[in-house]
Amino acid sequence: MSAIQPAVARAAFERALLREPANAAARAGIAASQKLDKVLDAWSAAMRAETAGEMGAAKSSYESALALDASFAPAREGLSRVQEKIRAQAFESALRRQRRLRWRPAAWMMPRRSTSALPRWAATRG
Repeated sequence: MSAIQPAVARAAFERALLREPANAAARAGIAASQKLDKVLDAWSAAMRAETAGEMGAAKSSYESALALDASFAPAREGLSRVQEKIRAQAFESALRRQRRLRWRPAAWMMPRRSTSALPRWAATRG
């Protein structure tokens, strides 16, 4: 079966079935090409979502592709890449949140500045 052309492979298996209707290998080939077609559809949906920055949708589509064929390496690599991007986004979000929430003392906690040119202790000395 053609690795990335399930429609071409399916057509070849269908021609084989026309010549030999009892051909088990041709029936298995048709089933495998249909499965590969679904895997490639899920994988391409995941790639589109990842490119658009929709990491949740990309992760879901990669997982769908892997549920259909766990040995499909491009989906495994894509899922790993998307999971890393999701972790990086969560880390960046936590940093931004931390920067916004950084503790700042309230005005009443700040020492008052002296309005005179000299500190009080220096003004009392002669």
